[in-house]
Amino acid sequence: MTDACFLYLNHLLLNLSGISSGKLATDRQLIWFHGCITESLRCFFIFKRQNYTFYSIQTMTKARQNVAFSEQSGDNSKEMTIFAVQIKNISVSIQTYNAMPSSSFPSDVHSIYYLDTDLMPLREHPYHFRCGFYLVCTQGRALVSTGVQQYVFDEQTELIFLTGSLLEVLDTTPDFHARALFFPQEVFLKAILPIDTPYFNYTHEHPCYRHTPDERSQKTWREMLLWMDMARMLFAENQSTFQPQHEHNFLQSLLMWLFNTIPDKQAATGILYNRKQQLCHRFMQLVREHSSQEHLVPFYATRLCITPRYLYEATTQYLDGKSPKRLIDEQLVAETKVLLNNPTLSITGIAAQLNFADQSCLSRFFKKQTGLSPKEYREQRI
Repeated sequence: MTDACFLYLNHLLLNLSGISSGKLATDRQLIWFHGCITESLRCFFIFKRQNYTFYSIQTMTKARQNVAFSEQSGDNSKEMTIFAVQIKNISVSIQTYNAMPSSSFPSDVHSIYYLDTDLMPLREHPYHFRCGFYLVCTQGRALVSTGVQQYVFDEQTELIFLTGSLLEVLDTTPDFHARALFFPQEVFLKAILPIDTPYFNYTHEHPCYRHTPDERSQKTWREMLLWMDMARMLFAENQSTFQPQHEHNFLQSLLMWLFNTIPDKQAATGILYNRKQQLCHRFMQLVREHSSQEHLVPFYATRLCITPRYLYEATTQYLDGKSPKRLIDEQLVAETKVLLNNPTLSITGIAAQLNFADQSCLSRFFKKQTGLSPKEYREQRI
């Protein structure tokens, strides 16, 4: 068994059996638990690189109950089989895990996929989603981060990133629940073709929307839940013979419906943005998309057709007094941390991936921003 698998198994065992976090599991416990996995959970606990299975608070509660009963009864194999069936019936399932790609779970998908989730994997391990995703909160509250920006994600709130984004969960309430739709870029690019650019840009610049109590907004919320119901029916489990057609037609129709709601959302907020505020929204969109490769302010000023000085005036006025360079650096630090969380990547490789001249340049930048070298940060996370 690899060191990573051993550490994860030991951590999981401590959670399941209620052992204090400061006490390592005994050899007998590890042998017993590993045997149970081999016999009863062979298809469930699958270790693929750095991939982790979705699990929920409800799952862990049931697990503790069953392991405690198992230890008392002495019939471990039987109780772990029951435990496996119960897990399969909760939000984490074999289909959920295997439907995601084997590389960089869950940062990309090869087909549209629907998921009911508590986003717990993102609490410890932030990801940069390469696919587009659409999240709606149906219960509870979470604080999520895209690196330099944070959003309160609570009941009746939508969060959509059409071309992907870094995402980390900073905090959640115990009852938090969300519905998620992931879609690959190839399907999105085909579906978006007949849709006007202004709608696309608005969603890029305003990824978070909270529904209001008025009837118009509540009607939109109910309709959105119907779209999620349809997504679950079409994409949560087995793929059909007409899967490519289903994906294209569903996503294109969803996007058309979604963009058709934008005028009502604008009217509901009653907010009119001036030119500098609009530039700030567009700038943050560009930072999310390009900060891993473009580290200097002139690139963004050129894309916005303004001078770096004017961009500085806008961000310091409307983005908490932060300069464009500071915002770029904060996003770049977040992107670096995501990659450092993957121990299969070398620091030299990460430096190249993030467009640094060499490893020493990355190390100087990262230590200046965080007070830790990349190696020290990685060792803290283990």
